[in-house]
Amino acid sequence: MRLLKYTVSGVRALEEPVTLEFGKNDCGIKAIYGPTGSGKSSIMESVDIFKNSILTPDYTCHKFTQAYLDNVINKKTREMTVSVEFEDSGSAYTYEMKIQQSHDGKFHEMQGNQCEKVAELAQKLITRTPGTSELDRLYEFIHVFKPDVKSIERGNAGLRMVYDSYKVDLVDESAGVRRLIQLYTV
Repeated sequence: MRLLKYTVSGVRALEEPVTLEFGKNDCGIKAIYGPTGSGKSSIMESVDIFKNSILTPDYTCHKFTQAYLDNVINKKTREMTVSVEFEDSGSAYTYEMKIQQSHDGKFHEMQGNQCEKVAELAQKLITRTPGTSELDRLYEFIHVFKPDVKSIERGNAGLRMVYDSYKVDLVDESAGVRRLIQLYTV
């Protein structure tokens, strides 16, 4: 699987959509750079929110998440939209997600136009390798964009709203926390 395009809008100062495109013929190193206040951290926060909404279906229902989203989602637009385009086995897929603030002030995840191909891809990932554990299949699905986007947080581990132990392990592994712990305990 390969990330082709990541588009986000409505995070902090990012009112208009910002699109990151990932070329096919490159060296595999990705970097987001720009002056202070240009939206680098906002883009990475949107990746984290996107990941958590996939890992935790009721992600927006938690009061801590609501408080976090109130600080992150743009006050003017009152909604955040993420669109991820990726390819697998020569076919392109798009997944869109929107988190919107309702009139009562709460944030709700609204499903965007998820292509039928996303359902096909999910089924393909589930059945790809017989004997693969549920965690491995979920891990593979979450890593649709992980090989192309990596970040070094500014000393902030972020808010982790994951309660199932296997999901906590998955989030820790994908965020590099486990490698960091191993590095300091060796």
